[in-house]
Amino acid sequence: MRYDAESVAQTLRVYYEFIAVVDDAIDSFGLGLSAKIASRVSWTPESPPLENARETYEVVSDRLRAEIPSTSFSNIIAELNLLLEAVIIEDGALTFAKFIDARERVGRLTASVSYHLIEPSLDRSDDTVEEFMSEVGAIGCLVDSLIDFRYDVHRTKVRWHRSIFDWFRLVGLVCSRGRWLLYRYPTLVTVFLGAVLDNFLDRFTSPFATRHSASARFSNLPN
Repeated sequence: MRYDAESVAQTLRVYYEFIAVVDDAIDSFGLGLSAKIASRVSWTPESPPLENARETYEVVSDRLRAEIPSTSFSNIIAELNLLLEAVIIEDGALTFAKFIDARERVGRLTASVSYHLIEPSLDRSDDTVEEFMSEVGAIGCLVDSLIDFRYDVHRTKVRWHRSIFDWFRLVGLVCSRGRWLLYRYPTLVTVFLGAVLDNFLDRFTSPFATRHSASARFSNLPN
């Protein structure tokens, strides 16, 4: 597969900056903000005029909108709306199983949007790459949950009565899903391991630095 590496890296950089800023904004201001963000990203010239961006989440929403290909604008907006809905479902999960299902859905939708954003920069559509990115997204969200488990509980983000056994169940899920992914896509092992490493580093460094490095890894997929 051939692709425009610079265009891919730029698009993913804007998208993951959007994800990082919006995640922080929703944590700070509540899930009600998601509707406002969705409305801003989906704005078109036929819509009522937008107010000038004042908040950081408004700025990154405008930047992301500019990156969405016109040929797939409605489909990507629909996926972004599903992603915001999945975040709301995740926040309200009352059991470990429902939380895991929601986390994996968030990860797959996040990665699916990534693929469709960069698709115009690829020389052809590739279902294998799309599936791989979706699976990495799902496992990546589980890794995030593993790293941030105690932190999320402290923020009351985890609503069920958690125990050390839940953490070990998460470890088991990450290992089993990761092993299946490496078996299914052996030639992309370095990309997967790099993405997992980025998730660990993200806990100790600024969110934008690691989001950028993760997007760079995807922009360097083997041809």
